[in-house]
Amino acid sequence: MVPQAPAAAGFTEAIISTYELSRHHGAQDAALLEQISLALYALTRDQVRDHNAYMVRRPVAARSGIRRSLVEQEIRIDFTQHAASALIRGATLRLESVGQRSP
Repeated sequence: MVPQAPAAAGFTEAIISTYELSRHHGAQDAALLEQISLALYALTRDQVRDHNAYMVRRPVAARSGIRRSLVEQEIRIDFTQHAASALIRGATLRLESVGQRSP
């Protein structure tokens, strides 16, 4: 199955909360950070950008939106909202490896 951005966004929000809670209790877990990194990378793949907007009806209007998946081009505000929330929260963790993986 192709990963779905809405599920990945919700998962990422939850795993970041789990990591922040573990950090608060002094039990940081490297495995959680790896999961966060992978999830954030998956979300950025689904973001509409100039190089991958060729199937979008109005690429300029869709820029930075989050598609349902790499094969389903539907864009909804809730996909983008949850993904943006996860990306912003992930950015505060300052993960070095996010976005440096090869597609």
